[in-house]
Amino acid sequence: MDNVFTPLLHRINQVIRFRAVHPDEPVPPPYEILTKYMNPPDELMEKVRKYVEKVREVADVKKGKHNE
Repeated sequence: MDNVFTPLLHRINQVIRFRAVHPDEPVPPPYEILTKYMNPPDELMEKVRKYVEKVREVADVKKGKHNE
């Protein structure tokens, strides 16, 4: 598992390990390495914005409850 970069699996592993040692404390936020690439740089987003919008249009992507 340590050789595979799957943020969800690493987050679950982080929480399980934390809970084993600190059962009554609040779960800490995800490690920075897990969230590092979730938000691309603004400069890049400006360059690809028209393509992202086209993909959203063609794929009929709509905001869900979790995106509000």
